[in-house]
Amino acid sequence: PLSSAMLRRTIAAMCRGVRAEGAGSIFDFDFYDQTILRYSAERPRPLPLGDMISWYRCEGGIQEAHVLQCARYLHRELLVRLARTLMAFERQPLVVLTCPGIVTAFKEYLNSFHSLVGIPAPETLADALALSDLLNALVANTARLLNSLSEGLRHAREVMTGTEIDRMDEFVHLFIGHRLSRRTLAANYTALVDHFKQSLEEGRAPKNEVGVFHTECLIGAVVDAAAEETQEMCEAEFGQFPEIKIEDPTEARLFCVPANLQAILVETLKNSMKATVERHGDELVLPAVQCRIASSPNGTVFIRLSDQGGGLLKEQEASLWRYGVSGATLLDKLGRKKEQDRYESQFGIRNMDANRLSGYGFGLPLSKARANYFGGELWIRNLEGFGTDTFISMPPAPVRWRVTM
Repeated sequence: PLSSAMLRRTIAAMCRGVRAEGAGSIFDFDFYDQTILRYSAERPRPLPLGDMISWYRCEGGIQEAHVLQCARYLHRELLVRLARTLMAFERQPLVVLTCPGIVTAFKEYLNSFHSLVGIPAPETLADALALSDLLNALVANTARLLNSLSEGLRHAREVMTGTEIDRMDEFVHLFIGHRLSRRTLAANYTALVDHFKQSLEEGRAPKNEVGVFHTECLIGAVVDAAAEETQEMCEAEFGQFPEIKIEDPTEARLFCVPANLQAILVETLKNSMKATVERHGDELVLPAVQCRIASSPNGTVFIRLSDQGGGLLKEQEASLWRYGVSGATLLDKLGRKKEQDRYESQFGIRNMDANRLSGYGFGLPLSKARANYFGGELWIRNLEGFGTDTFISMPPAPVRWRVTM
């Protein structure tokens, strides 16, 4: 069990410079001993996706009772999950806790917990609407938090031993999973509130939308959006981009979160496009990145991305799914030291931009976590010296409904 003294030392070390405002502030150690420890001792109550969907599909549409039921569950659940995440930070080696990027991430979650615990458990519709407004603000405030965490991990890896790195990787893997669950729950609740308001004003809720989920998402359209986004990024980075050829003979549709699928596709397409330009940039015509969409008889959707970017080195394969290990740091091993120097001078660690093609070291492992979280898979087949095939699979709705949020 964690002692109050250990928690005091961690809080004191990591919260310097954060403003305190009255009782229960982030400098109030009694508040943390009594509140964070109490919530972290409670067990999370995962919510099956099927139960969440039932709130949207009740006869008569979304009712005030459904909004209140969700709000009460979510307020307590997010406090428990945030408290357990804060305690997970406390268990990390001192070298991790003193990295500026990790301190920033810790403070953001500390502030989120403080904001949530500062409002009462929802009892009225007004309380539920206030919770929705707060969650919208908290989600926006922590949107770029992974950038800070990635920066901290890169600093920590420079001085950590193998055992410490393994321990940190385990923490990050759990951290990402918890973050996905919290943000999905929060986003789905705010969408529920928006749909409830729309049903009051217009007499109906959006068709084919269940919170952040779409019941009949056209996969090809999501691939098109991801392709357009990555081509713009590639052109801004290199002045050119390869064509992305999409084959979708069955016009596959799926119950899914379009934003989540697009995020996975953007990360995987970035890798394929960057590798293609770096290997074939002097050629008149760049080899296209091939995208094939297919559905199995049971409704599972598969996406395959194939490129001719030269594939991965054995050293890269070994660290492919480790957080904080960026392919951008391995460019010199491919004989591209000049490109790395230009990249690092333009995009220093302290000046990271969300639209960069590489450098965070979170792209692939985070994409795999996103796919796994919703019951899918992400894997890569490497053809060293030629290219890579990246595969994404997503199960049909009945399987997803058993997934817990």
